[in-house]
Amino acid sequence: MKKLIVIALIAVAMLSAVSSAYAHSGRTDSWGGHTVRTPGYGRTVGAYHFH
Repeated sequence: MKKLIVIALIAVAMLSAVSSAYAHSGRTDSWGGHTVRTPGYGRTVGAYHFH
């Protein structure tokens, strides 16, 4: 029974880690990044970031 609980907890942890990564709209340039035009996603407007 304990082994089943441990496996279930590991599965939940793995699924929650995957769901925390999200995509957003915005095209990338030839360097693979872009300048943020709208607030949100933890980035400030005008900031440049890579994908």
